[in-house]
Amino acid sequence: MRKNNIPDSIVVEPVKMKISLTLNYLNSLVLLEKSPLCVAILKPTFNDHEFSPINDKDQIKPVTKDKLDSKQLEAMARIVKTVEDKKSKICLVSGPAGTGKSKLIINSVLSMLSRKSTDRILVCGQSNLTIDSIVLQLLDEKSAMKEKGIECKVLRLGPEEKMNELVKPVSFISLTKSVDANKKSEYIQKLMLNSNVIVSTLMSCRAAYYRNHLQDLNISVCIIDEASQASELETFLPLKLGVRMLFLVGDPHQFKPRVHSEEVMKVLNLDKSFFHRVHKIFEKKDKTPILSLNTQYRMTKAISQWPNHYFYKGVLKNEATVQPLGIYKYKLLNHSSPEEEDGLTNIGEAKLIVDITYALLMLMGLGKFDFKVSLGIITLFEEQRDLIIKMFDQEERFKSISKERRDRMNIKVVKMSDCFQGSQCDIIILSCVQSKPTDHIYDPHRICVSLTRAKHTLIICGNLTKYKENAMWKDLLDDAEDRDALLDIEVDQLDKPKNIKWLLIPCKQII
Repeated sequence: MRKNNIPDSIVVEPVKMKISLTLNYLNSLVLLEKSPLCVAILKPTFNDHEFSPINDKDQIKPVTKDKLDSKQLEAMARIVKTVEDKKSKICLVSGPAGTGKSKLIINSVLSMLSRKSTDRILVCGQSNLTIDSIVLQLLDEKSAMKEKGIECKVLRLGPEEKMNELVKPVSFISLTKSVDANKKSEYIQKLMLNSNVIVSTLMSCRAAYYRNHLQDLNISVCIIDEASQASELETFLPLKLGVRMLFLVGDPHQFKPRVHSEEVMKVLNLDKSFFHRVHKIFEKKDKTPILSLNTQYRMTKAISQWPNHYFYKGVLKNEATVQPLGIYKYKLLNHSSPEEEDGLTNIGEAKLIVDITYALLMLMGLGKFDFKVSLGIITLFEEQRDLIIKMFDQEERFKSISKERRDRMNIKVVKMSDCFQGSQCDIIILSCVQSKPTDHIYDPHRICVSLTRAKHTLIICGNLTKYKENAMWKDLLDDAEDRDALLDIEVDQLDKPKNIKWLLIPCKQII
């Protein structure tokens, strides 16, 4: 008799994407046709994406002490006017790094609250870091707003383990965890009704637990920060809550949506955001409904010069006011140290970065600044990040530096995908790791983010000889050569501050 073909064991492959996440996506797609924004999403036209016009009679002004430039003022006023006109719209604001996108969102929200333009506003982002930044800025303004009779009642949704500690006092979890179970439903309903600014990641706003409470509120206005990072399906998640006016704020040149499957990404084009798609459509038209911010306030001109030329076609104005630190502003250090066999670590480069950091600690006059200097080390690979952190921990030299001096500099080491978009530091050191670059390093969105995080000084470290095979990197390296910012170095000769001083400190101390 023939035996059944039963295997001795079964291997269950891990599911990369949670089922609940997939169901959320499918649900948002199925319900899209019921949204008043459906046509604007499927077939974008100028009228569907045009902000309401403004005139002098509208008198829409910022209620904070922020000094907004003309483009920021226009964008804020037209967001508020669009909400007050109560027409179904999807409107986009595009802003390169450092142009004050977060400031625009804060002022738009608070202006709407002051004018009672709408009952409540939903503010979303793709990452917890993004929305925590928004919450912290709103909380900073809360006292000043109260003095003006403006109630800003912020509620942060989402799991607390992913939140900034300073945000937790206004989190849904914190505010409801000690409530008696018998009274909890009534308390939550009251909490939701009393909150006029609800802040959440895109995924949390559609999580079943919150959705049940949010749907009854009929939230008509939603602002999405860093919208270029959200996939199309993520962008549509808030629509189920009754959103009819959707404002997308972002930069098409920065991070794209993260998709776990490269095959699916390439076949279905899922690495493109709705923000990016609309941008591309109107790029080819004679006129665009997209509002653009064009003045950056973060970077010194030496740092912004190449990104402005390459990514932003030279339209970006520079109005950054950055306190001099007594070190060079822009350097590319080309060394000959090869990466390890894994292609994800470079010991020589990691040592170089540790040496540079030690030299900065020893050579900079940190005591003369009335602030703590921030230094961020960005690497494109997690393994290199871990290696650099390990080297810092093992370096005896750092232990000999006085605590007072060490406390004058805040050092953090991050992998580029660690949600560093939107963050900034006085000094950034970028570790390229590989001498034979892969698509990871050639990704223009990743490079744009990496090169626009520094306020005063940007140092790029890499075995860069073969990078000129890529058009983007060739342009970057040629520009650095023309500006005498590209230097060939030997990593084993830079282990002491006196040997590295010439790379960091101008001879005449004029920067």
